Amino acid sequence: MIRALALAALLPATAQAQAVVTACDVEWASAANVADPVESSFAYFANGEVRLLLLDTIEPALGYNHILLQWPDDTLPGGRCRVISAVEGGGGFAGVDFAALSARYDPLVGLVIEVPVNTADAPEVTPRILTISLDRLTDRVSAE
Repeated sequence: MIRALALAALLPATAQAQAVVTACDVEWASAANVADPVESSFAYFANGEVRLLLLDTIEPALGYNHILLQWPDDTLPGGRCRVISAVEGGGGFAGVDFAALSARYDPLVGLVIEVPVNTADAPEVTPRILTISLDRLTDRVSAE
């Protein structure tokens, strides 16, 4: 019984920690939504081939930031692109500390980027670390 209660207590936190990765064909994946100041909203990895952009849609108030990840693909004009959001349906993060992001390479999963973000379940705002991984061999992107 105690184990079941302990497991149940962990489930909402685990579900909330999952982020949503979508293709860049969503309306908020636009150059018009690159956060200001623009020069502070880009990060480059893998000798400049992988780009991370901070997006700011202004609204909704507790879900205005998204993260766009782009990398080259010789078979696709413009390369590959994914958007990372906080929740399904376009809800973004309630803030992203883009200046504090860090990155490393893990031979098992590829490029791993960690970004401090705020997630919101109104009226609660919770800070956490978003972990994004990109395996360029398989074009697999995950975020949690």
